[in-house]
Amino acid sequence: MEDRLSILPESLLLTILSLLPTKEAVRTSVLSKRWRNLWTYIVNLNFDVSLLPPQLHYKKTYLDRLRRELRYVKKQRRADLFIAIVSQFMRAHRSTKLDTLKIGFCLFSDHSNSIDEWISTAIAADVENLELDLEADMIYITEDEVAPYEFPLHFLANQSVKCLKLLRLVRCDLRGADFIGFRALTSLHLEILTLVDEQLENLLSHCVHLEKLRLIKCSKLVTLKITCSIVHLKYLMVFGCFDLKKVELQSESLESFVYGTRTIPITSQKAPNLVKCYLRQDNGSFIRLAVTSVPYQFPHLQKLMLDVRLVANIGILPDVPAMFTSLKHLILSVEMDINNVVSWITRFLKAAPLLQKLELHRSQIFQPYEGKRIQEPLKCTHNHLETVEISGLGRHWIVEEIVAILLDIASKLRVLTFRRQWTEKDHETWETERDYEFQRYAVLRRQDVLMQLAGLLAGSADCKITIL
Repeated sequence: MEDRLSILPESLLLTILSLLPTKEAVRTSVLSKRWRNLWTYIVNLNFDVSLLPPQLHYKKTYLDRLRRELRYVKKQRRADLFIAIVSQFMRAHRSTKLDTLKIGFCLFSDHSNSIDEWISTAIAADVENLELDLEADMIYITEDEVAPYEFPLHFLANQSVKCLKLLRLVRCDLRGADFIGFRALTSLHLEILTLVDEQLENLLSHCVHLEKLRLIKCSKLVTLKITCSIVHLKYLMVFGCFDLKKVELQSESLESFVYGTRTIPITSQKAPNLVKCYLRQDNGSFIRLAVTSVPYQFPHLQKLMLDVRLVANIGILPDVPAMFTSLKHLILSVEMDINNVVSWITRFLKAAPLLQKLELHRSQIFQPYEGKRIQEPLKCTHNHLETVEISGLGRHWIVEEIVAILLDIASKLRVLTFRRQWTEKDHETWETERDYEFQRYAVLRRQDVLMQLAGLLAGSADCKITIL
């Protein structure tokens, strides 16, 4: 059989190999003499637990977590073998250019010499994407755990470090502060590390082209201030930073903000282009803040997603909520208090008079305690709402009440969609699949929607209704 693959140009073969997992790319060396050393020129390197034999993979079971002695021995064997394999590969690598280096394995400060060597090699090869996930495959916790690896910022003091565009550090600390900066860095991801205010401020002051910043589970960060000097930042994520007490957003370029920590003061009046916001809270009282404080915290919002859990202590929402003056798209992903969800909807509609699209997604139905006060829906009208998406409710009786109140309030309502499950939107693009295939479609007059709704949703079918 003719080997058509081998007759392709070497540049094309290298492109194909770079798309494969690194371990699979190395395996191609046995195909023929031409393929023997081809893998040493690939530009995307991804090292993770798949490099190890199966018997050294962790089985994520409760029994395995309890076997402390076995786990300790296995940890040492795994780390030593992983480092030996990666180091051997890095020494054999011949390409003068490296697009991506990813390390996804549980390593600590004990392994600093090897990790430093890999990073130094990558920087010398003008690496563009550098990712160190030293939390990957970690399932053990011991009282005498060693210190985390410290990323050597001084490696970036050289003027030649001009190609790095993406840096992702997970379970690392930062070592050294005297560096010129990330001259080309556009995306910075810091997760599970200790980061004080001065460190972050110094770091950001050197990221002149930064467009995306993610801070996840960073401890000791108290005040986050995104100043007007960060002129290219468009996307900011802050999640699980529980020492944080204040956030100030002053960058005119900032467009999207994702926040999931405890409720703290946030100001964004000096961020006029901040139009997209995702807020996650595990405190039901945040629903109340959403119609009282959030409109003042984010006065320019056009798209807002609220992901709220534990709604038992929500209380009563105000009949005269604060106003979202520009909001056009609202997504509510909440544990639903079935006695009050309709009243919530009416108050959000009153708070957002220009709203065009409403999405209501259930994470869980909450059955209120006996004696819980039931708040009546507001009597109001809405002249801009055109599209409503509901998911996760199936044929629950509350669906009919929700649809009834929407038909009564929203005079411009034209599209209703119902789905069994919700495909969560990407926090950066705010898009799901555009051409979703519903099982049932219907075109109905407004007065006929309620009469035929139960039949259309029978069998938990995904359904789209267009209203004449």
